[in-house]
Amino acid sequence: MAGGGQLLRLLVLLAVVNGLVKAQTGTPCTRLDGQTNSDLAVRISEATDAAIDANPLAYRGLIGINGRLASQFPQFQVNLILIQNDTIINPQEYFLLEDNFDGINVRLIKGLDRYGPTASVNDDFVDVTFGLRCIDPNGAETLYSLTIALNDANDNGPIFVNLPFLFSVEENRVGATVGTVSAVDADEAGNSNAQVTYYLDSLSDFFDRYSFV
Repeated sequence: MAGGGQLLRLLVLLAVVNGLVKAQTGTPCTRLDGQTNSDLAVRISEATDAAIDANPLAYRGLIGINGRLASQFPQFQVNLILIQNDTIINPQEYFLLEDNFDGINVRLIKGLDRYGPTASVNDDFVDVTFGLRCIDPNGAETLYSLTIALNDANDNGPIFVNLPFLFSVEENRVGATVGTVSAVDADEAGNSNAQVTYYLDSLSDFFDRYSFV
């Protein structure tokens, strides 16, 4: 068991070193994937402040630029600056750039909802795009466009429409439809987060729990 544990630690160490090497051997401020276009993209899940406090490292993504923000090798150290474009989101308020074993990451540090801070659809968004200025050790600058797409979290409960419901049915009408109810969910349409399941909270001998739509 001790030998197995040492081997596991060695593999983890090799993986970390490999990530550091990848980020520190390429030309600083160039893309890790070797492409030359200036469009970068990261996916991070939307989150509440409580969710971030509970697991702060769960909401981050790899930017994909060569270099390190803090390095023992000055020739690989870069300076990254997020630039606010035409968006209501201040990048310095919501995001942090930091080194990780796989390279430079952007991390969500403040609760962010795809549906904005108000009920209006005018501040809804599924992604935000910032400018990203990278300054290499020689002072040369490269400007990127960084789009951060927000994955949908199951953070909206279904809401019944046309409340209140009031139904009536004739007596002895076994199998009759008593009424129809409808609910909507603000989570992203088409995925499981927006799926609505109906059930009766209080059952009686007169109604079948699963026989309504």
